[in-house]
Amino acid sequence: RLGLRTIVSLVPEQPSTDLCDFCEHECIRHHFVPTERSQPVGLSAEAVYDVLKVVMLEENLPAYVHCLDGFATTGLVVMCIRKAQRWTTAAARKEFSRFSRVRSELPVAPTSAQLQFVDAFPVDPELHSFCASHTDGLSPWLRRSLYATPPPGSADGADGAGGVDGLADNSRGGMHAQARTEGDGAQNLSSVLDALALEGLPISSAISKQRR
Repeated sequence: RLGLRTIVSLVPEQPSTDLCDFCEHECIRHHFVPTERSQPVGLSAEAVYDVLKVVMLEENLPAYVHCLDGFATTGLVVMCIRKAQRWTTAAARKEFSRFSRVRSELPVAPTSAQLQFVDAFPVDPELHSFCASHTDGLSPWLRRSLYATPPPGSADGADGAGGVDGLADNSRGGMHAQARTEGDGAQNLSSVLDALALEGLPISSAISKQRR
């Protein structure tokens, strides 16, 4: 029903045969990216790059990214994806909390280790190299991020990254939201979150695209 082309499993051990058989039966590409207990956040930067390279290509979308608990590792990867989309750290952190819940249904904020990982995650060198060699196959969300124009006075990169041009599609509800922001500070963040209208979009399906 979701029309998935790709599933990315962020788990410590090889996924179950049921999942593998399902992917084979439905002609879904399955990427297993093992998490490592030796890593403070479960993944290395190289592993996150592997996921980014999957969702950067239009041929792999719609894609479903999952982990064991549904938000910790997946949320970390999505924050790195948002960094590639030139979101501010504050916006990515707020999205993580909005879609991460424990049994009490209280929002869960990213840990300090996760935030440090995202801050240190070097998007530009790897992203530019990959884009240069896959120009014709880049996914729409990445094209919009690359060619968005930073608003006046904003720093491009780190925590400043203006000119957010975010795209989110919910394959179930057909929700399509696009936002281009201007200005800076709290007003800029508020306009991004309001325009994207992400309520109801599972963080594990944040990188999805409706098949036309």
